[in-house]
Amino acid sequence: SEVCFMEIYEGQPLFADIERALVAEGFTFYGFLSLQGWSQKYIDKSRSLGRERLCFGDAIFFRDPLDGAQAHFDLRRWQCLYLAAVMFGFVDFAAEVASAAPVPAEEAERLVRAALSAADHAPQTAISDVAALHERMTRDPAQALIELGQFVERMRTLWDVSDAGLPRRQPYRMSP
Repeated sequence: SEVCFMEIYEGQPLFADIERALVAEGFTFYGFLSLQGWSQKYIDKSRSLGRERLCFGDAIFFRDPLDGAQAHFDLRRWQCLYLAAVMFGFVDFAAEVASAAPVPAEEAERLVRAALSAADHAPQTAISDVAALHERMTRDPAQALIELGQFVERMRTLWDVSDAGLPRRQPYRMSP
């Protein structure tokens, strides 16, 4: 759902309103695909760092069978939820959904592996990405902050490392 954090049009619902309405319908907010700030262009972003007021973004809401509220989730809903989670980059959630789905353990394990492989990003690829960024920044120092900001923006929506190094939680289903 596209959501706004400030009123652009008179009387429009804001994020909190949309989130409350969707929660009332059994959805859970999972995150943002994108966020856009509201800038009056006072600062030169090629020479300055600063935050902008959050204006709008794309929010993802899923019906979550793992929260216990979705007692009558049929297999098709599990499958659709798994695919949507993978497609939107919520790979950890997709693996969690697959491990708890009402399918044989072998199928659940195959789906977990498939979800995790969708997120594979080899360390050498990351090194190459950073080297290419460095080359672009060095080639045009006047645009270095813009290049860096665009790189960070692309990675931020797909990269959450706040739990790196912590032990893995136990899955809902474990194979024998």
